[in-house]
Parts: sequence; C-alpha cells; structure tokens
Amino acid sequence: MTESNIVVDTDAVSFLFRADSREKFYLPYVLKHRSVISFMTVAELEYGMLRANWGEARRKALGDFVRKHFVIFHQTSDLCSVWETLRVQAERKGRHLSNSDAWIAATAVLLDVPLLTHNRKDYESLESLQLISESSAGEKG
Repeated sequence: MTESNIVVDTDAVSFLFRADSREKFYLPYVLKHRSVISFMTVAELEYGMLRANWGEARRKALGDFVRKHFVIFHQTSDLCSVWETLRVQAERKGRHLSNSDAWIAATAVLLDVPLLTHNRKDYESLESLQLISESSAGEKG
C-alpha cells in the first residue's frame, strides 16, 4: 500500500530498470510511495534509448516498465510557473539548473512531495525542494 506521492528522477528510474546496484537504496522508496515521474523524465529516457540505438524489444521493455511502475505528470500552466521560479532562484544563487532538471524539480515542488534522485548536487540550491538521495553532495550518478 502506498503512503504518499514521491517524484522519481530519471537516474533512479534508470537504476531500477537496469537493476543497477544503486537500486537498493531507491527501490524501497518507490515501493512505499505512489511514484510520479515528470514528462521530462519520459523525454530523457526516450532520448537515451534513441542515442544508444536500443532495439525495439528493449525500448518496449522500458516503456512497459515505466507504465507499470510510475504515474506520468504532464506539463500544466502551474508547472510552468514553478519551473520559471526555480530557474530564477538557482540563477540568483549563481547556480546552473538545466531545463530538464528544472522540470523535474518543478514537478516535485508543485506536488509538494520529495524528489528521489542520485544527483543531489543538481538540485541542492533549491530551498523549496525536498530531496531524498543516497549520493553525497559531490557525487553524480
């Protein structure tokens, strides 16, 4: 039974799909929560598959995995407002927040739920974002 929502970053989705050794930290969170992913995570996964020239069977397997385990949160006008606010917040702190990371963070902030990520450093400047991460501040997955 799920307790609450959690937004899952692209890296954690990838760890889970590939049964990467780092999944052991992230899997319990996904199992205990209703796991939401941003539309941007879907785009990043699809880009990665295309770039790596995955075959149809493997692409289908990832698509099936995503549909089975995650709820996809799509773009809304409210999400756009949060996205722009987060980008400006990061810039004012002298930090770069990529467009894709901003969409993912905005999803978690808009839903007022934690973001499960292995890329803590990408998001740590965002005060309004709750982070759950195994990685140290300097580690990138």
